[in-house]
Amino acid sequence: MAQSDILLEVGTNELEIIEFAVGNRHYGINVAKVKKVVHYQPSMLTKVSEVPEGVEGIIYFQNKPVLLVNLRQLLSIEEEPPREDRRLAIITQFNDMITSYLIDGVNRIHRLSWNKLQPFEEVIPGSNASVTGTVTIGDRVIMILDLEHLISKIVPEASIQASAKTAESIHHSAGRNSVRILFAEDSAMIRKMTAGQLKEAGFTSIEVFENGKRAYDHISELVTNAVRNGKNPNETFDLLLTDIEMPQMDGLTLCKNVRETLGLKTLPIVMYSSLINEQMAAKCRSVGSTAHISKPRIDQIVSIIDQHCGVAA
Repeated sequence: MAQSDILLEVGTNELEIIEFAVGNRHYGINVAKVKKVVHYQPSMLTKVSEVPEGVEGIIYFQNKPVLLVNLRQLLSIEEEPPREDRRLAIITQFNDMITSYLIDGVNRIHRLSWNKLQPFEEVIPGSNASVTGTVTIGDRVIMILDLEHLISKIVPEASIQASAKTAESIHHSAGRNSVRILFAEDSAMIRKMTAGQLKEAGFTSIEVFENGKRAYDHISELVTNAVRNGKNPNETFDLLLTDIEMPQMDGLTLCKNVRETLGLKTLPIVMYSSLINEQMAAKCRSVGSTAHISKPRIDQIVSIIDQHCGVAA
């Protein structure tokens, strides 16, 4: 087995980020979201009318039109731009959507542990910024971009808000108010909207956590107290809903630890992520998840909770 295979084994709480520059600032995103980095030339751009603020136009990738986002404009960076012939476009895919972003250069790919990432909310509590966390490498502070938050500003239809009407139209069942849900998600925007929409659908008992580590510590305490009081640890709550990409502890590691370390073998665990594809689905199953859902499908979450928590239709 190659060294990279060992480091990226499922459930080891590790990831790879690509570090890139926008102006004099250093940003990073999960390599799992990157399809390609290309040299950008102005001739690649097709201007279109009435584009949202922050969008330059479209470029073509694999013969398909893709939005080109100007990160300088979207992040309000006013430093002097580099020469056009030195700029790059980073092409990403998440939430079943391909998008490209103008950047000023790529440094390298870093392999690191999620526990090295400092959650941004610990720096600015309650922040709704487009950064989920930071990591220090050498003399550089790298900000991890919340691409879901950024793209929601440009294409609201691709955001979790788009599923709100679907959630509202779901038949409310009286049984949902007794379902106890723990929800781990590092994006303040997605955390607030998802919890709010679940409550609108009838789920009133929801505890939220900013990252997998906080969720795990809470579950561990619940299990300890249940064992001390002679109760079944699997019945301390009804379902765990978790993102995959999170500072401190990612969702795959959280799921693996809840299953193996805490021994909650029958607890329904639902992975809720923008990274869901065939490969990621296999990783979810390998750590014992009950189901996996691509953001922002609130209707699917409600259906799965009903199914696994015995809520009558």
